[in-house]
This record gives sequence, C-alpha cells and structure tokens, in this order.
Amino acid sequence: MGFYALAGYERDKRQKNMVKNYMINDVTKRRDYIKTLLMASSDKAAEQLPHIMPDYMLVFAVPVLAHNPRFTMHSNVDQLVRSRIGLDFTGTLFLCKIIVF
Repeated sequence: MGFYALAGYERDKRQKNMVKNYMINDVTKRRDYIKTLLMASSDKAAEQLPHIMPDYMLVFAVPVLAHNPRFTMHSNVDQLVRSRIGLDFTGTLFLCKIIVF
C-alpha cells in the first residue's frame, strides 16, 4: 500500500484521481476484511492485522519514497518537498476520515 505515495509525483490530475479512487477502494476493502477477521476471532487474525491494516500505509510509504530513484539527496529541498507531496497524497485519506468520524 505504500506504493500509492508514488502517485503524489503524478502531474496528470485525471490519473491522480483514478489512483486516489483505487486507494479509497483498497482501504475500504481492507477495513471490511479486518472486520470479518475479528469476528472469527482467531489467533491468526491478530498476527495478520499489521500486514493488512490500511493505517500502516504511511509507515510503508516512507521507505518507498526514501528509496525512490528520484530522491537522491536528503539535503535537496525540492526533492524533500516532492516526497512530502507523496506523503500528503496518502495522508489526506486518513485525515479526511478522521474529520468525518
């Protein structure tokens, strides 16, 4: 799920919105799957949660952006700003959900 952060580099708004819709659908399906796992309440479910929880998307997005070939110098402000845009792209989904709930 961390690869959704790379869509922050996309300049075409239509493609960016398409990726955002896929990301929203992915998060929704994962949350529904977690609900069904928790209803089964097995020990396997607790082991799988960190791997499928959409809340960990930001945690996985950081290494994806850090190892991106476009990110070459940590002191280059322009590259840091572009990486922040990628984090903002994935983070806005969770900020909007927090505000709505």
